[in-house]
Amino acid sequence: MAKPLSLLPIKPNYLSLLKKAGYDTVGDLNGSTMETLGSELRISEEDASQILQALQSNAPTAGAPKNSSYFPVSQSASSLLASTLIHKCGVPSIDQLLEGGLRKTQCLEIAGPPGSGKEILALEFIRSALEENLEVLIIDCQNAMHPSFLREKLAEGQCDMLNHVSVNGYSELFAFLNQLPKYLADNPAISLIVFASLSIPFQLCPNHSTKLRLLTLLKTTLVHLGSRSNLAFIATMQLSTKLQNQDGTSANFDTGAKAVMVPALGDTWYLLQKTFRILLYRDPAGRSYLALTGSPSPSKDGLVAPLNFSIEKARIIISSQ
Repeated sequence: MAKPLSLLPIKPNYLSLLKKAGYDTVGDLNGSTMETLGSELRISEEDASQILQALQSNAPTAGAPKNSSYFPVSQSASSLLASTLIHKCGVPSIDQLLEGGLRKTQCLEIAGPPGSGKEILALEFIRSALEENLEVLIIDCQNAMHPSFLREKLAEGQCDMLNHVSVNGYSELFAFLNQLPKYLADNPAISLIVFASLSIPFQLCPNHSTKLRLLTLLKTTLVHLGSRSNLAFIATMQLSTKLQNQDGTSANFDTGAKAVMVPALGDTWYLLQKTFRILLYRDPAGRSYLALTGSPSPSKDGLVAPLNFSIEKARIIISSQ
């Protein structure tokens, strides 16, 4: 059994941050560097270094195998990122928004109204993965990516590397998630999981507290899966209406607030430090745009200009600006 982090000489406040980020055992931190860990936990690199030094004090010394998974604290972030860059969209402008592509444990949330092209954008990532001989698992929550749709949109033979599971409601979704570690063990070539219309099952939750509990369970499951394998995640979802004050805080009708459209599952379902968020929408003239509204990179300031796009033969075409 992997050694719990609580048995290492790590300060309680750091243990709390690690637990919230989905790290429970020594094995969960294998491969981490002070740069990536500091960014994820939102602590200084010096503090992250102390955590990793506690981890290294637990590493085997005499007789340790040459392929030991304990990495030196001084490993560069650039070398780590180069080795974990696993999924590109294949559309240069979009890959640039995502700082090159999706890396291990990262997630892309694609939100938009019906017919905005959410599944077509997800399909670009699927197509790119298949071209790299990487297998993809699609968890379809509303037949948004039905096998017949996939066979029509993908090249002949590509569907042979797709794994498709259809779920109806949150009970079936979580029953499958409970079996997902075994499913992945039986299908080790899967490196990308796509949740199509992920927000739909949660619309049937009996109350808000149940929904929050299930979203937290979903987050915990994905964090643990991602930390133990070369998995990246994509989720498409609908938008919902939220009342918001002028300063961006939540509101009600008594405050004279305005209604805005936001991703239906909010911020609870995945770690913000690992999630890119793309919003698809149309302007009054009917032109389609996609905008990066969230990024794990602290350097992103939200001022990236939206990209005007069109869809031609199930492909995303970025218009010249």
